[in-house]
Amino acid sequence: MRTVTTPLGRPDSAAPADERFRSLFAAHYPPVAAYAVRRLGRADGQEAAADVFAVAWRRLGTVPAEPDTLPWLYGVARNIVRNAERSRRGPGGRAAQGPPPPPGARGGRPHPGAAAGGAGGARGGARGPPPPRRPGHGDVLTRTRSG
Repeated sequence: MRTVTTPLGRPDSAAPADERFRSLFAAHYPPVAAYAVRRLGRADGQEAAADVFAVAWRRLGTVPAEPDTLPWLYGVARNIVRNAERSRRGPGGRAAQGPPPPPGARGGRPHPGAAAGGAGGARGGARGPPPPRRPGHGDVLTRTRSG
């Protein structure tokens, strides 16, 4: 085994790990990146692939040897892609549909409680009061309790 030295002339014990990571990256980046790009699109997919290899670097001691390396990387990629898809959906669970509407807008139409100028009046762009409740449209708990 050859000894690699740092610029200060000391032996570098991380050199074998560095070489292992470089060969792992060279062999497996293209299929992992292709998977992530297929699922997320180009920009997000490339970022996800980079995250996969950041995990591989941090956990290099636990990355399985060939031929189990690529399936392990795909498992990491699957988790990272899922997290990216989940963050796209946001807290409401729906996919983002572009930028949020301007204050006071509701499906392209002004909210019934918004000021005529669309500025939201004294509330500074806040939406007006919610629309009145229709009879028979109570929340689930009310309907469940009343039978």
